[in-house]
Amino acid sequence: MAFYQANWDTVKTDVQAVFDDWDFLGFVLDKKGFGAVWRKWMLGCWSSTSFSVFLNGRPRGKFKVSRGLLQGDSLSPFLFILRVDVLGRMVDKAKSVSALRGFKVGKDFVEKCQLLGINLEEDIVELRAKEIGCEVGQWPMKYLGLPLGASPHNKGFWEPVISSCAKCLDGWKCVFLSRGGRLTLIQSILSSIPVYYMSFFCIPKGVVEVLEKLIRDFLWEGADHSQSDNLVSWKEVCKSRDHGGFGIGNLDSRNNAFLMKWPWRFSLEKSSLWHRVVMSRFKVGKGDRIRFWEDIWINDAPLKLQFPDLFFISLSGNCLIKDMVVSGGKASLEILGWDLRFRRNLFKMEVTSLTQLLQSLVKFLNDFIS
Repeated sequence: MAFYQANWDTVKTDVQAVFDDWDFLGFVLDKKGFGAVWRKWMLGCWSSTSFSVFLNGRPRGKFKVSRGLLQGDSLSPFLFILRVDVLGRMVDKAKSVSALRGFKVGKDFVEKCQLLGINLEEDIVELRAKEIGCEVGQWPMKYLGLPLGASPHNKGFWEPVISSCAKCLDGWKCVFLSRGGRLTLIQSILSSIPVYYMSFFCIPKGVVEVLEKLIRDFLWEGADHSQSDNLVSWKEVCKSRDHGGFGIGNLDSRNNAFLMKWPWRFSLEKSSLWHRVVMSRFKVGKGDRIRFWEDIWINDAPLKLQFPDLFFISLSGNCLIKDMVVSGGKASLEILGWDLRFRRNLFKMEVTSLTQLLQSLVKFLNDFIS
């Protein structure tokens, strides 16, 4: 997204041409594996969009739009991702065959940048920033609209989401909206404003309570701008319409659904950088919780199943990784060797297995470092 924001003047014409080509979107949906019925539904949404004006509580007349779905429609961001994904893949392919070349960054651009260090001394960061010609940034910072370096467990972390929702659910709007109109506005806000944050972070209970209070007060507030009684329990309101609710949904459940994409992607993107970082740093950590032979930390099976002959004669069958490390008991980049003790000398076939085990350990460290 940052790429398109920074280079919009360059790619604007091409992107708009793609967005106006609905046949292209149908082609993309087909290649992505969407069924014919689904593609037909989507075609109906973007080719037969029409609007009506409410007069005295009833829709009067219809008029069509020429550009299909509008920006506020909940389908728009998903269709945008499908289209832009094709452009991203084209750029990656062009890069792989050296069809794209870099350009020299101007001094004015560098002066607008900031350099931040992670686990580095301030003197080193300042020296590198001086060499590049940019400023030294401070944590926490914002990147692609998300705060980095701050704790998502604090309420202040979610203040932008709370402020945006409070602004959209301002009480004066109740005077001009029926209860059905308020419900529609609430559902539109919940499907847009907090989604980005909730897709990456676990929302605290205190923030959920604040957002639910905003929504609850806006929904039940009377036309005279005074607080009225809640006509239905909030638990019933959050239920789906098929179960007698208003279809608002539970924020905790919605947050969990968004976060479930990461375990799904983790199992599929095993060659990606973020997968290797999680496997090496966050799963193994200091090695004080993972058992060397019996837990899964290298490849997709415990080492005792990958090398059963070595495990059978090992003297450290239930030891942790930190107990197997030679370099002071720390499973980190300081590892100098492994303390693999056996109760007898190895046979020829077992020496071959030991060689394969050491190669797996070296490969694990190399992936961790890179």
